[in-house]
Amino acid sequence: MSKILLYILFYPLSVLPFFIIYRFADFFGFILNYLIPYRKKVIEQNLKQAFPEKSKKELAKIRATFYRNYCEIFFEGIKILTIREKTVRKRIKVINDEAFQLYSTEPKGVISLSGHRGNFEYLGQIAGLVLPLPVTGVYRPFKSKAFESYRSFLRKCKV
Repeated sequence: MSKILLYILFYPLSVLPFFIIYRFADFFGFILNYLIPYRKKVIEQNLKQAFPEKSKKELAKIRATFYRNYCEIFFEGIKILTIREKTVRKRIKVINDEAFQLYSTEPKGVISLSGHRGNFEYLGQIAGLVLPLPVTGVYRPFKSKAFESYRSFLRKCKV
């Protein structure tokens, strides 16, 4: 699947309102959890290691929540194609950015690390809007060349 085909497929989704995007996430989260168990064994193994005290029922609930969140992040990422700056600023709040402001005038620059908490794709969008420094993200590329090309394109979108 080429980048152009992915764009043609995803652009109509990107113009949908968030409440519909989240219904897609619910649906596909269910599909991945129950019908097409994407990396289910790996996820279950990781959850058992992280939460050895949890019952199978509790772990199954956490797994279902993971799949839904995974799909939310995926569909929110598609939304980057058409999202407006006002919406990004409303959805993402940067707090304690004084350090960036303080060090923005120094020639050394700043390194900031972030985990995968919430939608990390939005982080690059908002960082470019509110921080007085150039922003560069470091990540591991996708195995699919077409999907990597498409995601790289999304990451370069400006709101």
